[in-house]
Amino acid sequence: MLKNGIVYFTLFLFLLTKTEVAAHSFTADQKVVLITGASRGIGLSTAEHLAAQGYIVYGTVRASSDTTKLDAACKIHCSHLFKVVVSLTDENEIQKAVDLILKEQGRIDVLINNAGYALVGTVESSTVQEQIDLFNINYFGPVRTIQAVLPHMRARKQGMILNISSVSGISPFSPLENYSASKFALRGLSESMSASLSPWNIKVVVIEPATMQTKETALDAVGSKDLGEPDPYRIIRNYLEDSNEGQDPLDLAKLLQAIIETPHPHVRYQIGDFAEEIAKKVYVDPTGDEMVNSNIEYYKSAGLLPRE
Repeated sequence: MLKNGIVYFTLFLFLLTKTEVAAHSFTADQKVVLITGASRGIGLSTAEHLAAQGYIVYGTVRASSDTTKLDAACKIHCSHLFKVVVSLTDENEIQKAVDLILKEQGRIDVLINNAGYALVGTVESSTVQEQIDLFNINYFGPVRTIQAVLPHMRARKQGMILNISSVSGISPFSPLENYSASKFALRGLSESMSASLSPWNIKVVVIEPATMQTKETALDAVGSKDLGEPDPYRIIRNYLEDSNEGQDPLDLAKLLQAIIETPHPHVRYQIGDFAEEIAKKVYVDPTGDEMVNSNIEYYKSAGLLPRE
């Protein structure tokens, strides 16, 4: 009787251990993804979508972010989606987040640098500090996360880094001069890394979407430098702030999944007809004249610039 009890107890412990391991393990095709800026918009849609497809997803948010939607998604995808509170301006916090993921999952297959915001205003109407703050998130945020994951990816000799730029990183749009500059910088970084990281089989991709339907443009910053009255850029700023056009973030989420699952991805991807048409014009115009003249004509036709 005692012998049978010991056998059953041992079997129970074995099954319990196997169950716990299964709850925290993943199959070979379940990639581990770290995505920044997952509380809203593109980041939230992508985190939810990838988790629903079976990926193990860690989404970063700021301590001050409203994470109501992400928290709800984490409950739905409780074994695939996890929230990590991180400041992208703090290298130590980023490293701790990366170390946590490596401890829990053993690897990071994909880094998606999505977090960012727009600064509505020209270089003249935005203070230098506002422009520094913008670059601290839009450019140096990705730099910090990349530095944190690269040692692990190089040691494994595999990995993928997806940087979310913008159509404004292909062809600038007033009054998003500062935002465009940050996205141009991210594109340049991505294209350079795609070559320098190739010996370790690390793929680097830059995605250049047009405007997304995030419905949260109020969270973007507006340049506050006083230019007196009348404000020479007010017409253009009003036009941009009132615009509600954009694409569904889920479309971008699906594109990101397709890129992740592609053995040999391109270096650049545009999404939407508008972004593709802009890219076709810019990348065959080495002088840049066609791009600038096209923008000027558009602004004039929309009443944003005076006609001579």
